[in-house]
Amino acid sequence: MMTPQEYKDALMWRYACKKFDPAARIAPATWDALEEAFHLAPSSLGLQLWHFIVVDDREIREKLCEASFNQTQVRDASKYVVLCARRDVQDSDLLAHINRAHEVLNTSEERMQSAYAKYKGYSVFWQGDEGKSWMESQVHLAAGFVAAAAACLHVDTCIMGGIVPAKYDEILGLEDSPYRTVLGMAFGYRSPEDAHALEAKVRYPKDKVISHC
Repeated sequence: MMTPQEYKDALMWRYACKKFDPAARIAPATWDALEEAFHLAPSSLGLQLWHFIVVDDREIREKLCEASFNQTQVRDASKYVVLCARRDVQDSDLLAHINRAHEVLNTSEERMQSAYAKYKGYSVFWQGDEGKSWMESQVHLAAGFVAAAAACLHVDTCIMGGIVPAKYDEILGLEDSPYRTVLGMAFGYRSPEDAHALEAKVRYPKDKVISHC
């Protein structure tokens, strides 16, 4: 287990990598751990209204690079993941989660019915534009969680919002699927030529962003 100082050091080491070393590859065991971080990422109500696409195909990566304003991270990183959110929330999504909880936890029928009623009570939050924003925020939660996990393994990342989601959907065949693109996320190892790696972090003093009461 990491010490508190080791964890803080990992966070200080992390930055948004702008130039990856295309020859540096992530070891399979390390990548498996990072996929598990996606798998275990927290989500509101535990609903996991997302899907993560690991894009290994080089031709598809080139097309996604073009749909990312030619940012080279998409092409050069060892791994590239497209983070997708549900387009909407259906009763079937709620029931799928409740049934999975029953399978894992052996919950009672009464508890399953109670969970369904609770989820339906929250359904106002995932309607219309507010619901779209709420589902996108879940994907951002996952991205931050995985970025921290990657830093602990000394794997560089770049969370990429500077993309054309509709073009991604077209390239990946998502247009008629329940999911839509929200973010891209590149993983690999920084190039020695990336000057950003040597820059100090620009953060406000901690007492300006954290208060206690």
